[in-house]
Amino acid sequence: MGIIVGIDVGTETVKLVMLSDGEMLYSGTMFAGTEAMSEIAEKMFREAIEETGISADDIRLIGGTGINASEVPFIQEEVPEAICCPLGINWTSPQAHTLIDVGASKFIVMKCQQGRAVKIARSDRCASSVGVSLRMVASVLAMNIEDIGQASMTSREEVAIQSTCSVFVETEIISLLHHYKKRREDILKGVFRGMASRFYSLLLTIGIEDDMYMIGGVAKNEGIVKALEDISGHPVLVPPDPNVVGALGAALAVSNGGVAS
Repeated sequence: MGIIVGIDVGTETVKLVMLSDGEMLYSGTMFAGTEAMSEIAEKMFREAIEETGISADDIRLIGGTGINASEVPFIQEEVPEAICCPLGINWTSPQAHTLIDVGASKFIVMKCQQGRAVKIARSDRCASSVGVSLRMVASVLAMNIEDIGQASMTSREEVAIQSTCSVFVETEIISLLHHYKKRREDILKGVFRGMASRFYSLLLTIGIEDDMYMIGGVAKNEGIVKALEDISGHPVLVPPDPNVVGALGAALAVSNGGVAS
């Protein structure tokens, strides 16, 4: 059948998956930094070929998804995220019924049945820039972004973050840190609860049904996952690699004969 490639091109990262006869041959994520997303996609594509030892001639189709997929010229078929994410989560976790995709610049919630989204709601406003906001929060608190989720789990005091706009959140954090002498761990928990409350509000519009899964890079932040569990009263599960679910779905979509109607 040949090898199928799926690429998810976001605002900060490129995710790439290779499938061969229904098996995962390669998966990975690359942060863009200051480089153009098309350059990162090309670099990742070359690295995947080198790592797997395949030839470009072995690749049958390349499917793409994500907000910046149109910037990558070698993507042959572009597939909407609303198709890719349910397909990808159904492949990794077929029991999933509610799905929340949280990236750098958006979050989307979906009710899924057998690899299809039957209800969708999305937030593309300023307050939805969750991944971008997390980088700002980590910077203001002088912490590594990889550490802030675990740090919030040691919070001992409830600290409410009132703002939703990243600019005002930064000002509020600085005030809490220096004027009110609040602990970083408590501030982080407050930030995560504020983000989780916005996820929950959107989830209510589609109706929450177990099992609920979170995907996207933000799903690796256990503090946000725990905050959503506390607010929603539902367990929130995370697949083994939440970053690549969209890319996996893009590969599955084109491998099934093109984008489904």
